[in-house]
Amino acid sequence: MTLPAVPKPDAWRHPANLDAAVQHLLGFATSEGIDIAELSKDPYGVLEAHPTITIRHSLPPSAGCSVFGHYTPKPPTIHVVHSATVGRDEFTLLHEYAHHLQKHDIEWADIEWRIEPEPFRRRITEDVADTFASTVLIPEQLAADLSRIPTSRQIADMHIASHASRQAAIVRVAKRAQRHTLDAASLPTEHFFITLAGLDGTVVFSQMVGDDLFPPPRGSHQPDIATAATRAVEGDGHASLVTSHGIIYGSGRARSDIRLDTHIAHDGDYLFVIGTREHRYGNAQWHTAAYLCASPVCDTEFAHDDTVATCRKCLQPKCPTCRTCQCPPAANGVCPKCQQVLTAADKSAGRTEHDECW
Repeated sequence: MTLPAVPKPDAWRHPANLDAAVQHLLGFATSEGIDIAELSKDPYGVLEAHPTITIRHSLPPSAGCSVFGHYTPKPPTIHVVHSATVGRDEFTLLHEYAHHLQKHDIEWADIEWRIEPEPFRRRITEDVADTFASTVLIPEQLAADLSRIPTSRQIADMHIASHASRQAAIVRVAKRAQRHTLDAASLPTEHFFITLAGLDGTVVFSQMVGDDLFPPPRGSHQPDIATAATRAVEGDGHASLVTSHGIIYGSGRARSDIRLDTHIAHDGDYLFVIGTREHRYGNAQWHTAAYLCASPVCDTEFAHDDTVATCRKCLQPKCPTCRTCQCPPAANGVCPKCQQVLTAADKSAGRTEHDECW
């Protein structure tokens, strides 16, 4: 497929142009002798047989790392850092294979070097690689039945029918929805977010469609998502509700006019969440999020505003009275009831909390 002529470099981020770039790279992969259908079913099996690419694996560093792989062109080598799931490793492998194709396809390389500045070029190449990986793992036939605003159940079903990770499924759905929203010029723009969260309401990953409804921050705890998860676990795996606490953002502000459509992923550990505006044409409803101190001896209720510090570990506000956040009590001799350090006598006696707190 011939690459489109775009008016300016940032146009490559348009979903239609991203798709065109991906289809072009798929064509180049086919010219390398790659069977795309087989690549979708067994990424490792196909690429391990590639005549020029070497695949190397490593364990993640003990401190943790958000980088799951990288590609070096001389000689062509894909480095994959093992994650907790095969699906994530396959996404990483295909993402890095897309970088291999970008480096070796002359037509794309001629476009890439002209994109300035360099950080913006990297952003575009990463977008193309993400779209490539999600498209290979989730072919169009698996995504064809998605609604214009997909449901959480549709995403869960699509995820289990593919070899994709949960994050890859969300990327695929979001990119596809963005393209269809832009193509449907006669219809109103849809604004929604797609989130993957733990059953405790902690956000793992999000994607945004449109520009009027921002997703909850990664790592944040969302009480309404936790409530939905509880209802889904107690029911048939699905739950829908209108937020009461609201989606809470890093500023401490919360937007409460949001409906959450949620479904538990088929492995049972995570929740797919679709967030939409409760009223398509209503005004956004904002308020300042209220918190109750996590310390049982403080019990202060406070508003999360610009004066309240945020913990860098749990990303939750610290109580302005006692500075307690949502982190679990440290196992360094701090009494969980009064938050005071245990004495040497308490520690030597094996106590993990005071017999009596003063």
